[in-house]
Amino acid sequence: MATEDKKNKVIEITLDSPINTKKKKREELWEDYFRREINRHNKEQQIAVHKAHLLCLLALGRYRMRVCVTATLQALSMSVIPNKFTDTQNINVAFLVRFVRWFQSQFKISSTIEEESKQNFDEVLCSRFEDLEVASETEFVYIFASFLHHLHLNVRTIFSLQPISLKTENIIKKPNQKSPKDGELSKPSDKKQIKDKSTSKVIKTKNLKTKNKSRRQYASKVERSKDGSDCDMISDPESDEDWMEDKSTSKCPKSSATKRSKITASESKEGKEKKKVISVGTDVWVEVYLESLQKWVSIDCLRGVINHPEKCESYATQPVIYIMSFSTDGSIKDLTKKYASKWMTQTRKLRIDNIKPKWWLATLKPFKTENGDKNETEDQLLNANLLNKPMPTSVSEFKNHPLYALKRHLLKFEAIYPKTAEILGYCRGEAIYSRDCVHELHAKETWIKEARSVRIGEEPYKFVKARPKPHHKKTGETPPPVAVYGHWQTEKFMAPPAVDGKVPRNEHGNVELYKPEMLPPGTVHLQIPGLNKVARKLDIDCAQAMVGWDFHCGYSHPVFDGVVVCEEFQEILLDAWQKEQLETERKNDEKRELRALKNWRQLTKGLLIRERLNRRFQSSYEDIPPNQDESVSDVTMAFPLNRDMKHSKDSTHLFPFEKL
Repeated sequence: MATEDKKNKVIEITLDSPINTKKKKREELWEDYFRREINRHNKEQQIAVHKAHLLCLLALGRYRMRVCVTATLQALSMSVIPNKFTDTQNINVAFLVRFVRWFQSQFKISSTIEEESKQNFDEVLCSRFEDLEVASETEFVYIFASFLHHLHLNVRTIFSLQPISLKTENIIKKPNQKSPKDGELSKPSDKKQIKDKSTSKVIKTKNLKTKNKSRRQYASKVERSKDGSDCDMISDPESDEDWMEDKSTSKCPKSSATKRSKITASESKEGKEKKKVISVGTDVWVEVYLESLQKWVSIDCLRGVINHPEKCESYATQPVIYIMSFSTDGSIKDLTKKYASKWMTQTRKLRIDNIKPKWWLATLKPFKTENGDKNETEDQLLNANLLNKPMPTSVSEFKNHPLYALKRHLLKFEAIYPKTAEILGYCRGEAIYSRDCVHELHAKETWIKEARSVRIGEEPYKFVKARPKPHHKKTGETPPPVAVYGHWQTEKFMAPPAVDGKVPRNEHGNVELYKPEMLPPGTVHLQIPGLNKVARKLDIDCAQAMVGWDFHCGYSHPVFDGVVVCEEFQEILLDAWQKEQLETERKNDEKRELRALKNWRQLTKGLLIRERLNRRFQSSYEDIPPNQDESVSDVTMAFPLNRDMKHSKDSTHLFPFEKL
């Protein structure tokens, strides 16, 4: 009986139709294309808005610094500053401390005064000297800067710019996978269910992964907050972001719309999303150059903090992105490296020079300071301070770090060389290497474009996955891996020399000339149009010079510029080309003359025909006014009576229809 039951069993196999899958794939491709184009347009627009806002803030900083040195404001400052501060021969930190205390005792920030946005900034600052009260911290700092300038100190204002973020919010994401139908339950092996008896809440999550043991404990359970509401801490296993705790309310993180885990429960009021509120800090302070210390000293006149850049950053609006200095001579300098403590890890990723470095350098180039020696000394000091900063503590901070690197963050064509490179430390059991040990790898064809060739006998340092070509996509074949090599495995490219007047070529009959040093010995590169035809007439060997590649119409196409010939044929070829050009110019002149003569011949024939018509029909439209009729002197000579007249023997001037 058991054998009969086994034979009677029916096996059902369900396969998707290949036609439907093709349609789905085609629709998905179009959806992906439109989504990429829309997101690209939104990102470009966001970058353009960020640039425009940044330029406006730079112009605002230069304008306000010019206001501090106006004659009216300097005269008012002179009337307030006591004589004991006028002696500025020996300026040190103690002098600045006394001056800041005196200034704080003179000017006060009053909340009853309203800021006048419609009035000019210089008029606003001048009006504050009446009651020695200001309306905002910005006015307080700029009046302090004008006082320092009156004392003939080398002063500059520091402005922490907060432009519109580069992050695009309206990004269209891929649609989520289809959720299971009603009544269907997911597999218990893939997800876990966490139940809360008090609220009968069911939470379905995947295997939770967090950064450390304490967070791992929080992520694996449901905590109850002080006000009685449940706070569900769910992490995304595919995301490597750290948990950010909300210190203002409870230990539970804010609800985020980017979490992929699903919560099947009724939403409470406390579970709604909270908008991020940015607290505005002190974004303006002053720096003074002290000759005794040979450096710039920061001054926070609001709190009396001197020569503590880290405190100025803590009081500024977070996150700090651009910190610019504006001098009285109109120069602008980027001092973000000096003040941003997270410059190596987070701050660089939020700036425009991380995306468009050339644009940012070109923007600041017209505003460079004239004192080059002092500027170079300051830059060297800033770079030395960056090297002395401590090593990052989390894995995410090592990504794109300018000094350190982890193997997990290496790109496709990057590798650590030598393999026995010194390990600087460990981060969660993973070795930390210096960024100087990270090198780029390329294939043989790519190294040739850089005028270098792989040495004979070198083994590939690494194998990478090749990009599929069109025929691979059609056939479904997997392309073989690509062997890549490092710079230390290459040597300078040596092209074969020309022999017996023959130019060495590649397999396609061209000369690869990506760099000038790739020119074969004994040849010259002539970038003159039309030399190929002249060389063919003279039976001189020449080859087209391929200088690069251009990608259009879905494929890469070679770019040619001029020809390569042997040195002994250079003068002969150029002389023949000049004669060819003279002959071509002569033929063009002859064609131009013939065309002009032909046009004149047609014009004169037309005028003669017009004259015969006027004589034949006794009508002169140029002489008769439009509203005046003149009688013909001899009617018989006019048409149609003249049809019966006998024509003269000379009929060359007649029309064909008149000869009938």
